[in-house]
Amino acid sequence: MLPFPRAFWAVFACVLVLFPPRLAPAQPDSYDASWYVPNAPHLKINVAHDGVYRVSASTLQAALPNGTRLSDIAPETLRLIENGTEVPIEIQGAADGTLDPTDTITFVGRRNRGGDEVWAYNGNASAQSSTARSLYSDTTHYWMTWGGASGLRYEPTSAASTAPTTALPDTAHIEQDQHYYFGRPGRTGNPLYTRSEGYYWRRFRHNDTEPLSATYTLPVGRRTASGDSLHLSLRFDAETNASCHRVEVEGELLQPDGPRAFESLQTREWEDLNRVTVEATVAQNRIPDTGLPLRITSYNSGFANANCPDPTSTPSSASPCLRREHAPWPPPAIPATRCASTIRPTATGTPPPSTATLRPSR
Repeated sequence: MLPFPRAFWAVFACVLVLFPPRLAPAQPDSYDASWYVPNAPHLKINVAHDGVYRVSASTLQAALPNGTRLSDIAPETLRLIENGTEVPIEIQGAADGTLDPTDTITFVGRRNRGGDEVWAYNGNASAQSSTARSLYSDTTHYWMTWGGASGLRYEPTSAASTAPTTALPDTAHIEQDQHYYFGRPGRTGNPLYTRSEGYYWRRFRHNDTEPLSATYTLPVGRRTASGDSLHLSLRFDAETNASCHRVEVEGELLQPDGPRAFESLQTREWEDLNRVTVEATVAQNRIPDTGLPLRITSYNSGFANANCPDPTSTPSSASPCLRREHAPWPPPAIPATRCASTIRPTATGTPPPSTATLRPSR
């Protein structure tokens, strides 16, 4: 029999059906730096939030290297690079072939994610503590350059050929980095990381047989009426070996007679230093308009597994650890125009030689 437990980290991840999170592909072993031309100018744009960004030519002018004017830049050669890959941009006002202070450059920016660093885990995303949060930085560095080949542009689309969009699929993800876990003892899979190393939201630690609970609200109140369901995914990571763990996930759902009440959605038991994902599906017509409260309970007794007897004395430690919660799901009522907001990023850091730091504005 295994000695009584028990410690684990919990990773909250709530995922809504039909649209699972997309993981970035594994990076090659050798980094291709061919995008960087040493003698060309490079302006750095830092993005820490997903959104549509607009850089005015007047802002660009203020960041140009000494001796360079807007009139020296051929608009068609402007290029934007993210992680060595060119991304499309839209330039407005430069149809005359020159950049004027009132012209604008627009692009879709995305923050840095854990999925962008799967290369550090030998391409194995399951070894990461989070694919949504970076272990190093939330900031993506974009590089704007010009003077060479023509840059990548968005292709114009006729609005008349596309049906109006009134709702979009979405993912609701809640995660907070509250505790740092050094990872599995003696399980280094790569010089750059230890398995399960990273930040976690909540640590459940038992000093007796009383259950421990915490409640979190998933912001999924904005929805359209449909027969689609919310698919929840919550990740838990065990911290103690030769131990047993049991967690229950409950949701506060609408009842036929009107009031809300917590109902058990899923219970999971597991042993030893293992990571598990607890999944459940909820009909969206049972979700309150204000969001879905989820209660996570960790138990230190009542195990169904015969290898996990109840403690006969107070255990020295027992805890699961919660990491993150997210929910990709079909259609919340999010107007398409929301995707066209303009956000002001903050530029920080020291650019490489022959570069300047660009501070875009709204």
